[in-house]
Amino acid sequence: MPRRRAPGEGAVFERLDGRWEARLEVREADGRRRRKSFYGRTQSEALAKLRQAQRQLDDGLPIVNPKFTPSTPTRTPSRDREQHFYAFEVVTA
Repeated sequence: MPRRRAPGEGAVFERLDGRWEARLEVREADGRRRRKSFYGRTQSEALAKLRQAQRQLDDGLPIVNPKFTPSTPTRTPSRDREQHFYAFEVVTA
């Protein structure tokens, strides 16, 4: 029987699509709790990502996604509704 993980250690489980997910609960500065998920093809890969995030938290660093850099394009915000309409001038004869 697998051992139960202690509070704050995170959770590791297999998803329905075959990937492994490791979850960690993180406290925000305002006291709210957020869940961060890390994925891997194998259980050990997901667990390694979880341990790396725990080390970053212990060192006082924020958890960052290594695939996201400032040069990574993000979705553009939706345009204002007014941009989709044309202004017509009413001409009276």
